[in-house]
Amino acid sequence: AARAIHTSLSESQFFQGASMAQSLPGSIFNFAAYVGAMQQGGGGAIAAHIGILAPGCILAFALLPVWLQLREQRWFRSALRGVTASGVGLLASACLTTFGACIQKGSDFVVFLVSALLIPFTDLPAPAMLVLGACLGAILSKMRLGQPMY
Repeated sequence: AARAIHTSLSESQFFQGASMAQSLPGSIFNFAAYVGAMQQGGGGAIAAHIGILAPGCILAFALLPVWLQLREQRWFRSALRGVTASGVGLLASACLTTFGACIQKGSDFVVFLVSALLIPFTDLPAPAMLVLGACLGAILSKMRLGQPMY
């Protein structure tokens, strides 16, 4: 029997949290803290952050001796290159999947295009890019070309 998944995050809240988290190092940890905060406030943010961080730390310390031996092996280093390429493919797939949900108007595409073109050609940090995108979105909205203001 199929079960419905209950969520109390709206699509807008989800994308706001995801974009905020992507602008900071450790995006998945920050997104977990965001969701925890949206559900239970500051305590939920701390619990979610610890809950997503603790298992990885425990595994890392437990497997450190094995890792030190494996990283000396040529076949293992080659396998890691394959894992890295797969990770890039998964990120590209996630970008393409969310593109359709995020780009709803031509003005959204303009903000996307300006950001995508500035990233490789400037040294602007991610938070500055977000502020620039927010300003451009607000300008387009004031001109009645973009999304309505919240």
